[in-house]
Parts: sequence; structure tokens; C-alpha cells
Amino acid sequence: MSGASALVRLAVLGVVLIAAGFAGWAIRGPAPKLELDLAANTSQADKAVAQRAASILTKTCPGLVSAAKDVVTAKIHVTDAYPYQADQYGWARQVIVEIALDGDVNLPLKYSTALGVRQFDGHRIRFMVGVDRSPGVIVEKAQGAALCDQAFRGDANFFIPAAAS
Repeated sequence: MSGASALVRLAVLGVVLIAAGFAGWAIRGPAPKLELDLAANTSQADKAVAQRAASILTKTCPGLVSAAKDVVTAKIHVTDAYPYQADQYGWARQVIVEIALDGDVNLPLKYSTALGVRQFDGHRIRFMVGVDRSPGVIVEKAQGAALCDQAFRGDANFFIPAAAS
């Protein structure tokens, strides 16, 4: 199983998803962008998986774009899918993005109160993204589901199908 850690840079930019070459990817929104760079030793195949995962994550979890300016820490790595992900969704690899948000997160109402999530600070939010047969995002807690505009149903591995392009 191979993995790659990430470096995080924040910068103020406009609205678009970019693929920063094969070296990484970024989420750009009306607020600052969150850019996660894969380690230099990441294989070309894993870089391609990470690029596709970036597109899936930003389309499926628009609240993550809104919260980009409030990200305190972020990690990314590409790894083998867990056995249940391979069985249920046909994933061979997954991209795991883990973030922590600042205590003063200013998200649109639909990502917080309307979904019953009022506390984002102090939570590590993990998104597991698959790009294979059934592309989508798996979240493990209500805060992650809220950033994907979903009401969490209490499943520790809550699957959200990829948003249509």
C-alpha cells in the first residue's frame, strides 16, 4: 500500500477547480483556495486518481469549497481501497482527504443549522473518495456530510454518490 502526504497552501483566488499539473489539486471558491500537493514520489497512476478525486470531491461536497478559508490543517494521500469499498463500490484505490476547520467557520446556513450541524471546530473531517465503478465520497461524521449538503444518517461509512457533472 502506497501513500503520500500533503503540503497545504492557502491563497485568495476566484471560483474554479484547477488541476495544478499532476503535482496536486486545488479547491477554489469565492473564498480562499485550499491546495493539496501530493508527494513528489507519487506514481503517475495515483496522480491521475487524485485529479479525478478532486473533481468528484468539489462537485459532491460544495460546502468544502465554502469552508476552504477556514481549513487549519489538511492531509491527503492515495492508498488501496478498503475491502468493503472494493466489494460495495468497485474501488481499487481511494484518496483520503482529512481536514480540521477553524473555530470561526462561516458557512452558509444550508451547511450547518439546516442539517443539524452547528459545531465544526475541533473536528477532524475525513473524506474518502473513490473514482472507480461507483464514484463518490464516504464520510464518517455529520460534519463531513453537512459539507456535502447531506443530512448524516448515522452510518460510520456514509456513502454519497458523486454529483452529476
